[in-house]
Amino acid sequence: MKTYFSAISFVLAALLVLPPSAKVTIAAEEAYETPRPLNASKILDKSLLKGQFHSIDETVQNDGYMNTYAIVSKFGRFMVISTASLKKRIEEMKANDAMRKLQQSDAFQGSLKKAGSETVAGVKAMASDPKKAIAGTATGIGKTFRMAGEAVRSKPGAG
Repeated sequence: MKTYFSAISFVLAALLVLPPSAKVTIAAEEAYETPRPLNASKILDKSLLKGQFHSIDETVQNDGYMNTYAIVSKFGRFMVISTASLKKRIEEMKANDAMRKLQQSDAFQGSLKKAGSETVAGVKAMASDPKKAIAGTATGIGKTFRMAGEAVRSKPGAG
């Protein structure tokens, strides 16, 4: 009988010593099960699993609410939370590749050179005749505002 009271005394003493938050945490951990990892191949379409620019790790972490995916691509390895964000990142990789191809095109390189030479010409004009350069800038701004005003006043679909 003495051992029984000793055990009860020990439990009561432990409950008095533990802070209230520890008691709640212990109860919460016992009440819910821990989310388990999922398999990407079982929850995603094949087009999302692997594409031209990416592949998804098979193990998907889940916090009980959202999935966290690991993307491996030629742009790097990164984590994405939610399937919606995964779809968005895949589209961004496609757009990134399209931009890279555009930047390597002859047309882009030519327009880049032209823009650079026009900037140099503008700086030279500003240095050699600042009054004329400022007047030209004001004229250009005025044209922009006039065109915007016409667009506002015109009928829909006219321009």
